Amino acid sequence: MESQRRQEYQHFIPRFILRNFAHQPETPTQSRRRGKKKNLKKPELLHTLRLSPSLELVETSANREFGHFNLYDQECECFEPREIESALSCLEGKAAKIIAKFVKGQQKKHASVMLRRDELDTLRKFLFIMKYRGSIQRRRFYGEDENNAKTYTSNDGEAMAEYMQRKGYTKPIQVWYNNIKTILNMEMDMDYKWVKELEKSMYPPDAQWAVANIQCMYLAFCTPQHSDDEFVLTRNAYEIHEGPVSFSVDPTTGENKMTAYTEYHNFAPVSPKLMIVLRSTFLPNEEEDAVPGLRERRELFRDIIHRNSHNDYDMTNSFLEHLPVTKAENSYTEIVDGMPALKEGEDRDPGCRRAHDRFHFRFFRLSSDYTQKINSILLNEAYNTSELVYGSEKGAQRALRHYLTDPCKEEGAYPLKIIPSPDDPRKLFLEKLEQAAQLLGFQAKAKFDIGFSEWIDAVCPDILPHIRTPAFDQMVFESMQ
Repeated sequence: MESQRRQEYQHFIPRFILRNFAHQPETPTQSRRRGKKKNLKKPELLHTLRLSPSLELVETSANREFGHFNLYDQECECFEPREIESALSCLEGKAAKIIAKFVKGQQKKHASVMLRRDELDTLRKFLFIMKYRGSIQRRRFYGEDENNAKTYTSNDGEAMAEYMQRKGYTKPIQVWYNNIKTILNMEMDMDYKWVKELEKSMYPPDAQWAVANIQCMYLAFCTPQHSDDEFVLTRNAYEIHEGPVSFSVDPTTGENKMTAYTEYHNFAPVSPKLMIVLRSTFLPNEEEDAVPGLRERRELFRDIIHRNSHNDYDMTNSFLEHLPVTKAENSYTEIVDGMPALKEGEDRDPGCRRAHDRFHFRFFRLSSDYTQKINSILLNEAYNTSELVYGSEKGAQRALRHYLTDPCKEEGAYPLKIIPSPDDPRKLFLEKLEQAAQLLGFQAKAKFDIGFSEWIDAVCPDILPHIRTPAFDQMVFESMQ
């Protein structure tokens, strides 16, 4: 049994999601048994752009894509990996039924889909656990040497070490296991006791992250307006965010350290024609901003909590600042004179949760511009991944063409495709996508912004070699920005 457990393949993007991107082989697979033909179950195949070790367009099995052997391969004194997988399987089963409503609704061109309060809570928990259990967090907690706590290299290393000592943990992965288990077992009661329970039972900064994700972002279900547009699925699509990140240089080591981080949007591709966008409540909202004073308060809190913490205030807009989406309609408010108001007979404070609440989620039909902006964000963060999946060749062509050839700039927001040095992996990634475009039948030359290191080498290669250091490069680069 132990040997079998070590060989288990575990998906960090569930198969019920991958099936929405899958297609059946053109030639049916058949076998002959006892003189009769018997149709076997057809394999579910994915159109895949393989980026490494070699660039190729291939068909891959949904059973062996976007997963990891032994995702939880460390048995600890406190946790059994099988226990986590069992709880996760239960959550995925519930989430699959909820998401299937939206897939069917989009296919049948319904205007909206209704969810009960408990269904919405399940979906919110599922979406955060998808973000938290993925490959990025796995690297954060496993490090280079998962048997050595000192390999934890995130910028909260001191706080993590203190927490581990206080809780008696010897490895960072024990913290990760406990956090995942705590979130999976979380019961989102009506009185918000779950918030205090998270903060008490798991690593506090990550508990605050989970609460902010669930409480300060709302869900928008988006579908392309143009029939040829599709959403792509990258390996880390569920884990990345859109929003500014600021760094400072440690003067003693020359290393970049993250000093500020803002999640304006998270993404959950469901199918080539359906994307769940999690949007920050700090961003413009046409309906709520009609309430006198609400927009001013929102902008004030956005300044205090987010913008003022970054290096450059003027570059803290969202790349999707004015994405045309709104919150779901609910059973206890209505729009009166363009503003939300409590329905007659409803007597509750803002944020009050009740078990009988109902929510109607519209399908937002996005223009090609916004559809491809979202694809470009996903592609921009895929430079360290090994593959991406697409629904059709035409959809992939449109996504790659836009990302490669569009400047990908928005006023007040950091642009995509910044190449800080000639050997940066982002540059190699763009070159691979140029080659992928040829495989898909079109030519495209990538447009991108050159960072400081490449500029200084080109302009004055003989003047500054003696004084250049990583810290100096970063200082000048930030000044240029």
